Amino acid sequence: MPHDMSCLNVSRETTIKIAQYVKILFKWNEAINLVGSSAIEDVWQRHVYEGVHTSGLSRKNGDWYDVGSGAGFPGIVVSIIGGSTRKVILIESDSRKCSFLRSVRRELDLNIEVINARAECLRGYTADTISARALAPLRDLLSLTASFRTLDTEHVFPKGRNWLNEVNEARIDWDFSLEPEPSLTEEGAAILRLTNVRQKRDAS
Repeated sequence: MPHDMSCLNVSRETTIKIAQYVKILFKWNEAINLVGSSAIEDVWQRHVYEGVHTSGLSRKNGDWYDVGSGAGFPGIVVSIIGGSTRKVILIESDSRKCSFLRSVRRELDLNIEVINARAECLRGYTADTISARALAPLRDLLSLTASFRTLDTEHVFPKGRNWLNEVNEARIDWDFSLEPEPSLTEEGAAILRLTNVRQKRDAS
């Protein structure tokens, strides 16, 4: 049965569609390691709820780029919530995981584009919002996404309890405005909303 997400202000229709996505995920996870064995049984609490929370932090309605999408968190959840009005671009370097993401797109009829590439190799794209979950430290994430960022791009990055150290490291090379939002799924963790990201001139 779909989980109750009323506390996150998600409609029953959306919850049912997310439950369909989770069902597909469980099926594929038997053949491809999309979500670790320790997390798959708690996928709603550890991944879905966080994805819904992340989606709600964006203040832009344009194209959302999810980097290192893997199992589709938060990108697919963002697409389900946004419906046909928001295009979500999933960037994933593993071709098997891309096959999974395309399968979800077909079965749920989502407004998604799947790009089988490394984020740092992407050219000719411009993101309104960028997300990434459990991909790299913040300092590296900002480097990986530099080619499709503008000064107007916003970033929403779920981070663990070490998020403040990551922020301090990132500020060595980058200037940005930061709004940390306390996590709803892990005590001490946060979802970082960054805007006005620019590289420092003297950064190596």
